[in-house]
Amino acid sequence: MLRKPALILSILILLAGLALSAGVAQLRGLVGRFPRPEAGDTLSVGGVLWRRGFGWDFSRGACPDGWGWGEWRLRQGILQGHGTARQDAVYICPFDHGGDFLLQTEVRLVQAEGGREVEAHLLTRDSSELHHESGVALIAGAPQGRLGVRHMENRQEHLGRMVRLSRPVLYGDWHRLEFAVRAGEVFVWLDGEPVFASHASWPTGIYGEPHLAVENGVAQFRYLNIYTPA
Repeated sequence: MLRKPALILSILILLAGLALSAGVAQLRGLVGRFPRPEAGDTLSVGGVLWRRGFGWDFSRGACPDGWGWGEWRLRQGILQGHGTARQDAVYICPFDHGGDFLLQTEVRLVQAEGGREVEAHLLTRDSSELHHESGVALIAGAPQGRLGVRHMENRQEHLGRMVRLSRPVLYGDWHRLEFAVRAGEVFVWLDGEPVFASHASWPTGIYGEPHLAVENGVAQFRYLNIYTPA
């Protein structure tokens, strides 16, 4: 039989344990309400298996630690950028990765302005110092849309090419756009179809700022995924 002081001590320990359990549950519930990036799934593109290092769907809100400039707004799970003649719109989702990578987004060109077709960009760079930057721009057009493909390393422009597509890119249509650098070669896919391959390889850099950008009008994005070789 427990003496009174021991009984009181046992009750206090029990109550403390219950409070701690409730606190942990409350903390888990609180943390669970914060959006977290999804990572770890794999994707096969161009015969290469890629593993997602960072993924963000804008239906979950703003990208964690995301930043940029220009006019951006989230509406009904879609990120919309408006690039004007005075300022492009750039939205950065920080993630450190090496020179073998695949960027992926789903994009819709909405509206042009300034007498030029709107451009939606999918890129990555090292930092604001811009030693390394690579990516692709999807440009509206009928009967043929266009791609602007770029690969810069150590401030040297290894690749800067405008590519005409075999089909139109119309306002209001959603497209899956993928850009990859693998062993120094550059590749682009549109809606799962290969539309560009460099057939040459160049040096690559270290990157930390994957981003979306809009020029000459309005474009919308559903997500931004960054993959590295599995």
